[in-house]
This record gives sequence, C-alpha cells and structure tokens, in this order.
Amino acid sequence: MEAESDFDGDGAAAPPLLELRGITKSFPGVLANDGIDLVVERGEVHAVLGENGSGKSTLMKVIYGYHSPDSGTVYIEGQAVRLASPADGRRLGIGMVFQDFSLIPALSVVENVALFLPTQGRVIRRRRLERRIEAFAHEYGLEIEPGRRVDDLSLGERQRVELVKLLLAEARLLIFDEPTSVLAPHEVDGLFRIFSALKAGGYSILFITHKVREALAVADQVTVLRRGKVQVSAPGSEFDAQSLVAAMVGSGAVALAAQIADYHEVGETALQFSEVSTGRPSSRAASPGTLNAVTFSVRQGEILGVAGVAGNGQRAVGEALLGLEPVKSGSIRLMGEPLEGHTPSEALSRGVAVVPEDPLADAMVPEMRVDENLLLAAMGRSGRRPGFLLDRSRITSEAEAVREEFPLTLAPSDVMVRRLSGGNIQRVLLAGALGHDAPVLLAYYPTRGLDVLSAEETRRLLVAQRDAGSAVVLVSEDLDELMALSDRIMVMYRGRVAGEFDAKTASVQDIGLLMTGNALPAG
Repeated sequence: MEAESDFDGDGAAAPPLLELRGITKSFPGVLANDGIDLVVERGEVHAVLGENGSGKSTLMKVIYGYHSPDSGTVYIEGQAVRLASPADGRRLGIGMVFQDFSLIPALSVVENVALFLPTQGRVIRRRRLERRIEAFAHEYGLEIEPGRRVDDLSLGERQRVELVKLLLAEARLLIFDEPTSVLAPHEVDGLFRIFSALKAGGYSILFITHKVREALAVADQVTVLRRGKVQVSAPGSEFDAQSLVAAMVGSGAVALAAQIADYHEVGETALQFSEVSTGRPSSRAASPGTLNAVTFSVRQGEILGVAGVAGNGQRAVGEALLGLEPVKSGSIRLMGEPLEGHTPSEALSRGVAVVPEDPLADAMVPEMRVDENLLLAAMGRSGRRPGFLLDRSRITSEAEAVREEFPLTLAPSDVMVRRLSGGNIQRVLLAGALGHDAPVLLAYYPTRGLDVLSAEETRRLLVAQRDAGSAVVLVSEDLDELMALSDRIMVMYRGRVAGEFDAKTASVQDIGLLMTGNALPAG
C-alpha cells in the first residue's frame, strides 16, 4: 500500500486523519477527559503517555466509539463524526488492539480473521483469505501462518493476528493499548519494526504506553495527559527521558530506576527449591502454569529477579511456597528447614511476606476498610488469631502506625478497599507486606498500577528490604526494572527454569529469547 499524499487534489494541505477538539468525558465523581485537543497526522506514530488516572484509556475509547464524549468534536479527515459505538469507529477506519486479545484459541488464524471481517459471508473462501493474510504479513513483516491454531501461537504472534484483522477490515488509524506489556524484548523490537512499515504504508498509529524509553524510541509525536488534560504535545525529538517524566508527574520527578549498590552483604541461603514439580497427583503431564523440576535458591541480602511471559510458572512458585498448590516431587527449604505439607498461615508465620499477583483475590477483603486490611496483614505475619469482637481503637492505632512509617501516601483508613483505584489498592498491599523483618519476600509486579514517583519509592523499599537481610524474589514484566534491582535473573518458560544470568552482565536480548522458548546463539 502506498503512502497517501499530504495534499488533496487541489494542492492544499490535507486535513489530519484524526482531530479532537475540546473532548470532555466524565463519570460519577470523576472528570476523566477535560477539554482535550489532539491531532494525529497521516503516516504518524503518536504516543500518549500519562499516569494512572490521567485519562489515556478513556480518551482512546472515545476515539474508538466505546464511550461517547459529553462535549467536544471528533473529526476524521476534516469531517465531524459521531461515534456511538465501536462499530461506528470500525466503519470510519479506526481499529483498536486491546491488551486482552479477542481471539478464539481453538480456531485457526484464518478462521479468527474471517469472524471479524464485516463483509465475510457464511462461507469462508479459505484459500482466498489466506492469500490476503499472507500478502499483508509479507508487506508489513508480520510473520503469520494462516493455518495455525491460535492456541499454538505466542503472545506476540497473537498480537499480530489482531493487527491483521484490523488491516483486512481496512482500518487506517490503529490504536494500541500498552502493546508491549505482553511481549519479550525481541518481540518489542519486532513490533516497532512493524510500526515503521505501517507508517511507510500510510497508516497512522496511536499507542498508549507508560514506558518512556519506548515512546522516545518510536514516536513521531508525543502527547502527555495529566489529570485529564493535555499537559504537553510535541514532536518526540523535543523530549529526553527526564523531561518526559517531568511532564507526566511534575518537576519533582526522580530517577527512572533505583540503582542498587555495587556492594552489599549476602548471607546464608534463605529459600531453596530443589527439583520442585507441582500439580494435582492425577495430572498426567505438567502444564505451563505448574512447576516442572524447578531448582533455584535465594540468599539473605539478595534479589532474585524472575523474568518470563505471564503464565509460565511464575505464579506457581508462590503457590508452592505458600502451600496453595501441592508439591508432587522435590523439596522446599525455608531458612534451612523443610517446608512441606504446610498452609499459607504457616508459611506467613515462618517469615514469608508476599505481594501477590492479584491483590483483591489473594490478599485483601474488598468489603473491609483500609485499616482492617492492614490489621489482617499484620495478623497473618504474627500468626495471632482474632477474637470474636473487633477492637476498633486498636485497629485504628495500628493502622495509623503503619501509615506514619510507610513512605507512600495511603487512602484514608475508613474507606472500603473496593472503592479504591488500582494504584491505591497496590499501596495498601505494599504497606502490609513491606518494611518488616521478613526472611523471604516474594513480590509479584510490585510497581504495577503505581505512578512514577510511587513506583520509584517502591523500588527503593525493595532494595532496603534486601539490605536489611531479606531474600527477595521479584517477579516483574518490566525487564528494565528487573535488571536495575536484581542481583541475578532467572528466566522461566513452560514451568521450567530456562536459564539464569548475572543481572550486571545480562543481555536483554538473551533473556527475551529464553522467555519465548528460543535457544541462545552459539558462542
């Protein structure tokens, strides 16, 4: 597909592909978008950044037709349009790739594409559609095999299938919601090469990201939202990392990543997994979500980073440690002593602290207040049991003590957790798990949902926990974070340990290859 001209037939400059003027959208108690102006030109990669709650996702859904604005106007190629539904957006050439892919795993690529296309009849002309898919795949470097089943594809390949669906549906503006969050590093590089090819083909790309380096690497234009308003919109070449972070959170922003000290004392082995396999005894074969002969150890005063695409056994490590999933074979030792046939309360009382993957499901009671959840966390650590009656004054005093000591701002004590935003829930969770004498800390995605400043402070808390003698197992989808904080990095793939690296000398590309089941280059 050839790039479209920037001039119309009369020689005048063509209008932008997309223009927003004064877009305002509110929900009960929240002004999500406040008079937003935004322009996306043809053949442009436009990054939208901002903290959680800045209005990014709401704005993208307004553009796609998922939300109708309260006021303001959307223009497509200079014409005012009304987007009452995503169907209207698709009809006007707007497509969106969400973080959660809308594919049917049991069907093939060509079948999934056929289901999406508005012009597809009851009978699939399979070979004709396969040729169309192959043509787009070849032109834009998508590397898709039309006949493969979706459940056999990697996450990066599934993302490319979503993109092909939009291209075949004749979308011209492609919206990506955090497109790199599910990808390994080499897959991110591949996605950005696809962005370049699409841009050369005349497509416009609008993508949400929280990763400053990625925006600087690929975006022609960068727009920063803050508290529902456009803070700044300018060519990407006008920013560096510090100025972009300052635009997102203010001039008080700190460094992007905590730096660990070159030297720190390392003690005895605090946690050791030896050939641990998990799953129900009736299971015939290990699934990717279970452990398969996993061996690793973590010493006091050490951070072991765990890298891997979600679903490759990272969660099962915590389930085995806490006694939530039976250990079929192998052994776990905590501070030199066996840990077997145990319950979560026993693991916690023996000094395991956990920042779980799903806070509301695994660690908190949504219908209880902030102070009550903080007290529950303290009781889990101490092993003490509650009485029949709640001592409200003690709950309040203990929660206030945590609030005074914890460096992050916490929601008011009397607010129900279910009413909190994701970032505020994460802060309460961290306050309950960090800052006490725990031999082992298992932290899943501890900075997820946090603003830049809170995420930075959380990283410093993890380093402080390590320096105080804890053995920290850090699971994160952010490789920059893992490499900045970890002493060693362990890669998991399909329930196995695929490899281990010294964090100071590790190669992002080598880690990414192992994350996706590929062998490292010889030599």
